[in-house]
Amino acid sequence: MAPHNDVGAFHEALRSSKRILALCGAGLSASSGLPTFRGAGGLWRNHDATSLATMSAFKNDPGLVWLFYNYRRHMCLRAEPNPAHYALAALAEKNKDFLCLTQNVDNLSQQAGHPQDQLRTLHGSLFDIKCTNCDWIQRGNYDDPFCPALAPASVDVEPGKPFPLLDASQPLDPISPDDIPKCPQCKTGFQRPGVVWFGENLDEVMMMGITNWLLKDKVDLMLVIGTSAQVYPAAGYIDKAKRKGARIAVINPEAENEEEMYKVKPGDFAFGKDAAEYLPLLLEPVIGKLKTEGKMQGFNMGRYVPPDVEGTTSGNRLHNKHPLGARASKPGSLTVRFELPFAVWCNTCPKPTIIGQGVRFNAAKRRVGSYFSTPIWSFKFRHAECGGEIEIRTDPKNTAYVVTEGGAKRDTGEDVQREGDAVIMTDQEREALRKNAFSSLEKTIEDREQLKRATLRIDDLLEASAKHWDDPYTQNQKLRKAFRAGRKERERDATATGALQDRMSLGIDLVPGTEEDARRAALIDFGPVVDDGRDRALSKPLFQTEGSKKKPLDSKSGSKLKADKEASKRKDALVSELMGNTRASKDPFLVDKRHETKGPARLPGVKRKRSPQETESKNLEPPSKAQAPASPAGLVDYDSD
Repeated sequence: MAPHNDVGAFHEALRSSKRILALCGAGLSASSGLPTFRGAGGLWRNHDATSLATMSAFKNDPGLVWLFYNYRRHMCLRAEPNPAHYALAALAEKNKDFLCLTQNVDNLSQQAGHPQDQLRTLHGSLFDIKCTNCDWIQRGNYDDPFCPALAPASVDVEPGKPFPLLDASQPLDPISPDDIPKCPQCKTGFQRPGVVWFGENLDEVMMMGITNWLLKDKVDLMLVIGTSAQVYPAAGYIDKAKRKGARIAVINPEAENEEEMYKVKPGDFAFGKDAAEYLPLLLEPVIGKLKTEGKMQGFNMGRYVPPDVEGTTSGNRLHNKHPLGARASKPGSLTVRFELPFAVWCNTCPKPTIIGQGVRFNAAKRRVGSYFSTPIWSFKFRHAECGGEIEIRTDPKNTAYVVTEGGAKRDTGEDVQREGDAVIMTDQEREALRKNAFSSLEKTIEDREQLKRATLRIDDLLEASAKHWDDPYTQNQKLRKAFRAGRKERERDATATGALQDRMSLGIDLVPGTEEDARRAALIDFGPVVDDGRDRALSKPLFQTEGSKKKPLDSKSGSKLKADKEASKRKDALVSELMGNTRASKDPFLVDKRHETKGPARLPGVKRKRSPQETESKNLEPPSKAQAPASPAGLVDYDSD
C-alpha cells in the first residue's frame, strides 16, 4: 500500500492527534442521495447550479431560484444521515478539541447528533429564511413546499414516470414575484433561502470564532472530506491548518486522481474512497465500531410531530415518509444490496461480457408471485458498463436463482457437491425416501442431531446478543427483576430470623447459616423425640436424689411386662453411663487427671477382652468373701476434706 493511503499509518497519526479540524463538502452527503454541488449532478434543468446560487439570478427570476431551492429542501427532508455523518458526530463526542467546518446546507450533520458547539455551517442552512432587504431571519423553517406557488417542486411522482420538474424539455409555468412571500419586518424585501450565495460574505462572528480556535494552539490533523477545495474562503483553511503544523488527510473519490496527487505532500494522506464507506474505518481507533443499527436509536428521528397529535401518529406517517427513506421510494419495491450468486453473461453489452460471481449491485426487490406459501422475489439491477437491466428471480421449488431477463447464467457444467452443501432432492427421490422405513428412521435421527446442534448454536447466539445488545430499557428491566427476587428472599430470611430471636429471647444478631453448618448439624442425633419429651426434660431436676427419684408405676397404671421394664431400665442406665463418660473425657472442666489409667476406659455392660495388666492385678489381690455389686462411677471423683 502506498504511503499516502496507508490506513495503518493514518491510524497512528490519528491516535497521536489531539486538536483535529475537519472541512466537509457535498461529497459527505452524496451517499444519502443528495446531488453534489459540483461535478456530475451539478446541472438542474440545464442550469448550472452555481449560476442559480447568486443574488443576480434571484433578482432576475426569484420564482426559478426558489423552485430550485425548494426542490433541494424537499430532497433534504427525505434524506437520512449516512455512516460518515455518524462517524464525525462520534468523533466530536470522543474528542472535545475536534472542530468540524461544513459547507453543506442539508442539516444532516445535525440530524446525526453532531454537537452544535463543535459544528460550523459555513454556507448557512436551507431551512433558514432571510430577507433580501433587512436583517430579518427565521431559523428552522421546514415547510414543504415553502409556499403554495412552489408545490411542483415537492411532488413525489409515481415509479417509472419522469419528474416534470427535472425534464428540461417540459416547459415550466412561470412563478410571479407576487407569489413569493415578503419580509414580515420591512414589508418590502423578498424572503430568500438562508444560504450564502456566491459573492456574499460569510458570517463574521463565526469566522472570528474559527480564527480564534486556530490561533489558540497548534493543529495536529486536518480532515478534508468530500470536497475538491475550490470554493473560498472555506478552502483557505487548509493552508491555515498547514501553517499551524497539521497533517492533511483527504477523503474524496477524486483524491487519488493524477491531477490531484500533486497536492499531496510527504506525510499527508489521500484516500480515493467514498466518505460514507471509508470514514468510519479510518476513525475506528478513536470512535470504535460504528453501531448505527445495533444501538437503539430514537424512533422517527428527525421527524417533527406537533404536540396536539403526539402519541396518535408517528412522524413518518405524519410527513408521508417511509421508515426506510429513499430505499422505499417506489411502492411495492425496495432498494437492496444484491450479490450475484453466480457468474452472469450480459446480453445487452455489444461484446460478450461476463459479470463475476459475488459482484454487488443496488437492485430493486419486489414480490412477483409465490410457490405455495413461499414468495417469489425479483431482483432487477442495471449493468454499469452498458446500462442494460438484468433480472434474477428466486426459484423456491428447486431452491435456486434463475436469470429471467437481460442475461444468462454462466454454464460451468454439473454442480459438484461440497461438504456442508444442502442436498436438493427431486420429487421421485423424496417419494422413495418416504416409502423406505429404514431411510426415514435414519433421517429422523439425523434431524434430531441437527436440531440439537442448531439449538446449541441458537443459545450461543442469544447469549451473545443479550451480552452486546445495548437497550437501556431491557437492561433496567432485568436489573429490577433480579432485585425484586433478591428482595423477597431477604425479606423471608429477615422474618425468620426475627421470629427465632423473639422465640429464643436473643439480643444478638444471628449469622446466616452456611452449608458447612448444615452438614455439621446433620451429624448430631438428639435421639427419639416424643410428644411429652420436652416437658419431661424441663420437669426433671438438675441433681437427682434418692427422694426425688420417680416412683415405680403401680400395676394398674402400667401395662408393660416386668421383662420389658427391666430391659428399658438397663438400656437407660447404659445410655446414661455412655453420655456421662463421654462428657467426662471431653469436657476439660470435668477431667480428673489424678486417676488417669494407661488402659482404655471401661464401659459397664460392654463386652471386651481382659487386658494382661488386669489379669495380673486380679491374681495379686486377696480373695474377698463377698463381692459387692459395683455402682456406676460418678462424673468426677472429688477428694474428701
